[in-house]
Amino acid sequence: MKWIAEVKQDLHRTVHGIGGFEGDNLVMIEKLPTPKNVEIIEDEDGVYLYYLDGNGEFLTDTWHKSVGDAMEQAEFEFGIHVDDWESVDDNH
Repeated sequence: MKWIAEVKQDLHRTVHGIGGFEGDNLVMIEKLPTPKNVEIIEDEDGVYLYYLDGNGEFLTDTWHKSVGDAMEQAEFEFGIHVDDWESVDDNH
């Protein structure tokens, strides 16, 4: 099963980026843009919250133990409520 929601705001509670090392220090090289949509994908390894740009291209993801945990993360970051999610039948 898959769920999708539109990101209407960024609450600026987290930062996602591309990192690298400068010497022994991990530093952010590039901050990722705010996603246009987020998707929740459930599989045998757990639940993933995918962050997608305006073209539906993958930006990053986070892993969660449950769909509820992933929805809580999306609410924390973007104010997405449970009733904002649309269930999508994913037949692949």
